[in-house]
Amino acid sequence: MENSLGKIQIDDKVYFAELQTNLKDVFNLKILEFEYTGRRKIDICIGFFENFDEITLIAGTIGSGSVGGLEIHTFKFKYFIKGVHFLKIEDIKANIVNFESEILKKVFPDSILDFGG
Repeated sequence: MENSLGKIQIDDKVYFAELQTNLKDVFNLKILEFEYTGRRKIDICIGFFENFDEITLIAGTIGSGSVGGLEIHTFKFKYFIKGVHFLKIEDIKANIVNFESEILKKVFPDSILDFGG
């Protein structure tokens, strides 16, 4: 599991965060001092992390917990896109390419895309 520190923007607010990922199917985000509004899902958010540069996280669910006196909100996201920021789901849908290849399926996991190169 790889950990990376950075900033994440959810709606119009920016937070310091830690991204934990195995770069395959685990994309967890931990945020201190998150302004929780009772909403349980996050469609899309963007960020900048030391090991990944620009990222976009998609389809997140919110959980929360606490450590000592600190309240930490944990988010689990379904998709991770690195190298680019998408501000709306519609922007991603306009850029989706569909392919089927047994060889490519073995090389590229379904849940991570890299636009850096």
